[in-house]
Amino acid sequence: MFAGSDSVAFVHIGTHKTGSTSFQRWASENSAELARATGLAYYEGLYGPSHYEIPMLCMRADRNMPERVRRPRWCRPGWQRRAERHIRDQAARDVHSLLISAEALSYTRHSDEVARLIALLEPRQITAIAVLREPSSFLRSYSEAMLEQGFPPSPHRKSFAYVADDSWLVDYDALLGAYRQMLGADHVIALDYERELRRYGSIIPAILDAMGFDHAQAPAWEDFRLNVTGSALLNRLRRSALLKRSRRLLRRQR
Repeated sequence: MFAGSDSVAFVHIGTHKTGSTSFQRWASENSAELARATGLAYYEGLYGPSHYEIPMLCMRADRNMPERVRRPRWCRPGWQRRAERHIRDQAARDVHSLLISAEALSYTRHSDEVARLIALLEPRQITAIAVLREPSSFLRSYSEAMLEQGFPPSPHRKSFAYVADDSWLVDYDALLGAYRQMLGADHVIALDYERELRRYGSIIPAILDAMGFDHAQAPAWEDFRLNVTGSALLNRLRRSALLKRSRRLLRRQR
């Protein structure tokens, strides 16, 4: 059974630190109910609900991202053939609407990278959904997350760990522009993270609304929020102190 030419793929492209993990957990754990209620089929990832294999294949070979560092075999032909076969098999599922969530796709900034995404998901018509956070708030939260994963701030401007105020990561025009160029402006939706949190308290219903689905008919989403309490708060405070030291070092290197 294969998807027809009128089938669609809704691709949530992040950005990071905008509730992506909560959205992915919710969609994965409620995939059967989600499909019954809305007709949305959640993509089954090679590495769980965060669909890393897609951006790992789409990004240019000379660029890097955390998952490529953690999985150095990504550049081997065997790994790439396996990942591509898996993605194409998922895209070919006999469902009209396929939902993909890969926040690392927000690292893409070039039309050829988006073209690779289009080719992987053919013949589906792609609509991309981006969630954008206020730049300084994003960089602060993203820096802490990268440090927790073992990636301190980098002085190299092209690095995924370059988090100075002029970081390319918050060049949202470049991000949206690459997708609009390849998909068409009507197939790229940008959500304001802070505005949607004030509206719903969660990004989940906002993404559903953006795709044209009634969030009131979807599986319950209210409990899928990541909170920081107890020891987790203590760990964050410790990471914050380390981050400040790393930033001072970064300033000295400029």
